[in-house]
Amino acid sequence: HRSLAIMSTTMVTGYRRSVASSIGRGGAASSRSSPSAAAAAAGDAKGFTAALSLRKVRPRRLARLELRCKPAEEDEKDNFAPPPAEPSIMEPNDDDVLPDSLDDCLARAALASASGLSRGMLRLIVEVFVPELFDPLSGAMMANEGDQMKYWNMTRAYCQRLQSLTEGTVRVVYPDAGVAAMLSSQWGEGNFTFGSLNDRKPFDAEEDDLVVIACPDPQGVDEVIKISRDAEESAIPVVLFNPRLASGDVGIGLAIRRLRRDFLSTFQIIYALRPFDGGAVFKQYPDLWKVFVADPDRQGRFKLIKETINRPGGEVLADIIEEYLDGPKSGEGIAQGAMANPLDEIAKFIRELQRFARSLSQ
Repeated sequence: HRSLAIMSTTMVTGYRRSVASSIGRGGAASSRSSPSAAAAAAGDAKGFTAALSLRKVRPRRLARLELRCKPAEEDEKDNFAPPPAEPSIMEPNDDDVLPDSLDDCLARAALASASGLSRGMLRLIVEVFVPELFDPLSGAMMANEGDQMKYWNMTRAYCQRLQSLTEGTVRVVYPDAGVAAMLSSQWGEGNFTFGSLNDRKPFDAEEDDLVVIACPDPQGVDEVIKISRDAEESAIPVVLFNPRLASGDVGIGLAIRRLRRDFLSTFQIIYALRPFDGGAVFKQYPDLWKVFVADPDRQGRFKLIKETINRPGGEVLADIIEEYLDGPKSGEGIAQGAMANPLDEIAKFIRELQRFARSLSQ
């Protein structure tokens, strides 16, 4: 590259000398014949020389030359430079399917719901429970108005995301008219409309594209069944968001339990996150049910210990966790100190679950 630059400089310098000499000769001859011609020739020579100098230092031309030409030392370095290291590929973890936050959980639930609706599903269930407002034995807890408001806000975030994904008219039906009126006044008209189980016409078959029933409880089972049947006749999908129909803290008869069970069996659980002390039961359609427990070797991570076709609950869940707890006794390499805290919580949960199962059988 430097040789090319020297050759180019030599050629330009020689060209300028030859041009100047020829102009000088021509100028001398012309000056003898015509003074005005000599002056014109001298002016042309100066103009040509000035133009050549401008072309020589034009910034854009120099910039292009610098991009194309590099010193020989740099070329040699490039030739012997080691190849770039390949980016490391992180191996996926079993608990990557678990959400990172409540917002992430609601977003994933809405995405899973939109996927199910696109496949033609008409009855879906979404369960997103937070640990402080959920009892594994009795279900969602809404002991006071503040707790209820947290679930209403979750419903709002879920429905907003679902509407943005489906771009349809979403009707959210709340347990009673008072709740619907309160939330409507607080939130205003957004991208979904309000209704209640007490309304004479909870949804509009002509206008609504989707009905979301928010946190239905055992007292509203009859209304929920009627809305689901009416919506099915109009081919309008129904989503039960955080249903509490299986709540154990409300005394109901055997006939109601069977009716509730048969009715819920017509719904597809599209997304579910049910926490318990030291772990969680998780489901995302079309995957299997998964049982996670706290990983004693990795803080903040969870270990997948079981996958099942049906929801693991009651004694089935207790057996799964107990089987996992019995494993390390004959296993190797797990420190007792690392296992103590999470496993104590899980063992406590098993005992409570077994007592609850025995009380139901009696």
